Formats: sequence, C-alpha cells, structure tokens
Amino acid sequence: MFLSIDSISNESLENKKKVDDETLRLKARSKEDIEDILQTFEAISQKEIEPASMRPTFFEWNIWRAMTMINHGKVKGNFTVDDSGMPISTAGGGKSDIIGDYGKFNIGIEVTLSTGQKQFEMEGEPVSRHIGEMQVEKPTFGIFIADSLNETVINHFYTLSHQKSKIYNG
Repeated sequence: MFLSIDSISNESLENKKKVDDETLRLKARSKEDIEDILQTFEAISQKEIEPASMRPTFFEWNIWRAMTMINHGKVKGNFTVDDSGMPISTAGGGKSDIIGDYGKFNIGIEVTLSTGQKQFEMEGEPVSRHIGEMQVEKPTFGIFIADSLNETVINHFYTLSHQKSKIYNG
C-alpha cells in the first residue's frame, strides 16, 4: 500500500494536534499530570520502561512534559510521536532535543541517559553546536539534563560558558 503526500500530511497534522492538545492539558498543571510525570521519571530511573531502548525516548518526552508544565514559554519537543501522541523516537540530530521560545531569548534543552566518558563523547560537541546555532537567532541558554553528570561534561560546558567563541556564536 502506498500513502499519498496528502495522507502523510494529514497524519502529521493529526499527530501535531495531539501534541498541541497535550500541551494545553499540561499548562493546566493538574495534580494527576504532575504525579504521572514524577512516576514516569521513577520508572525510567528504576529501569522499568521496556524495551530498554525506549528509556531515552520516554526521558526526553517526560522532560518536555515537565518543561511545558512549569514554563510560560512555547516549549517544543523535537521527538517523534505516534498516532496517539506517545513518543516513538528521540529528536533527530541537528537541533536541540527540546526548544523553549521565550520571546527575547530561547532555551535549548538537551537530554541524555548516557553516562561516563560516553556522555562527553556523545553530547559534548553536539550540545555546544546546537546552542551556538540557536545563538545566531537570539540569545540562547542551554540546559543539559542527565541522570548523572560526567566530570568532563561539567568542565566542558562550564569552560564554554565563560569564553566567547565564534565557533559557538557566543
């Protein structure tokens, strides 16, 4: 079976509508949603999400839900959702996992469950580049969220935050 461009477009619009509806619901800050977000973080931390390959996807999605709930900006997750609005994959490369638009500035949120030296190898350069690319548009603050932080990552981001660099636009 082949899908026409129109049916793909409609499917994307339906998925976007589900995410928009979820955004509105989260902005209401219901006790049930807060509890669900906290329980999802606990399930991720306790490695209860199966298959294990979906933990990073749910971590990213759950961070988006929390940021959407507590922030007044326009928060957009770059992950992919299915027809019911549930996450099916993490954000693709080339931009921050989650972007918050606050009018005069942006927040680029990068999320990972990687640990140790692998965390630096996987996240050090891309996170810096994504935030730098956003700096071209307007001032941007980067938030890096992980279950635990590698000391090399801490040092790398701290050093970058204290020096001007043409490479990272700020």
